[in-house]
Amino acid sequence: MEKQKKEIKEKIEDKRLSSILKSIDKLKSERKKVEEKKPPIEPIENDTLDPSEKLTISELDMIRRQFLNCWNVPAGAKNIQNLQVLVKIKLDEDGNVIDSELIKTSSLNDSFYRAAAESAMRAVRHPSCKKLKVPVKKYKTWKNITLNFDPSMLAK
Repeated sequence: MEKQKKEIKEKIEDKRLSSILKSIDKLKSERKKVEEKKPPIEPIENDTLDPSEKLTISELDMIRRQFLNCWNVPAGAKNIQNLQVLVKIKLDEDGNVIDSELIKTSSLNDSFYRAAAESAMRAVRHPSCKKLKVPVKKYKTWKNITLNFDPSMLAK
C-alpha cells in the first residue's frame, strides 16, 4: 500500500515537473518571437553630429541620475563593487523611453547579475522614469544611449 502511494506521489511530481518544463519552453518560444519582432536600436551616427551637439558629462550624468529613484540594487549581491549592468535605451523626441535592451546577456547565468539586470530593466520601464528631462536640441545624441547601472553611482 505504501509503495502504491509512493508511486502515485512520484507520478504527480513528474506531471508537475513536466508541466513546468512545458511552460518554460512555451515562454522561451514566445520571448523569441517577441525579440524577432522588435525593431533594432539604431546606432548613433557620430559622423553627422556637430561637436557642439555632443552631450556633456553633466548632461549624461543628469540623464543617468533620473533612473536612480526607480532602480533598486538587489540586496545581498556578491562583488557589488564590480556589478555593472549596461542598458541601451531608445528615446523619442519628447524624452520617453520607447525601447530598452540589455547589453551583456552572457552574464545572465550569474543569479546576482541577473537580479541586477532585471532591476535595471525595470527601472528604465518604470512609469516614473519613462519620461526623461533631456536637452531637446541634442536629440541626435541621446535618442540612442547606453547607460551603466553601477551600484557605486548610488553613493555619489
